[in-house]
Amino acid sequence: MTDILEKLGGFDTVQITPSIGSDTDPLAPSARLVIGKRISNRAYLTFIRALGGGTVVREQTIVLEYDQNERVGFILTQTGDRSFAVDFRVRHRF
Repeated sequence: MTDILEKLGGFDTVQITPSIGSDTDPLAPSARLVIGKRISNRAYLTFIRALGGGTVVREQTIVLEYDQNERVGFILTQTGDRSFAVDFRVRHRF
């Protein structure tokens, strides 16, 4: 199913991942939809949305990963509560 969505939508990643637990109920089963797309050779965009109905809060997260070069990169994350985070990543091989 996810392979079909990848081909039809032109996405690089389409996944449905199961999860257990929430803030209100630690045993509540749910799932998340993960869609990813490479938008350039240096940038990758990921959209994550919680699936479920009833009491499950539909959270969503948007992640933009950008590689400045082979060693330095940035990750910009926007969560469902409209907060943002910027992470700086440095790669070093020993």
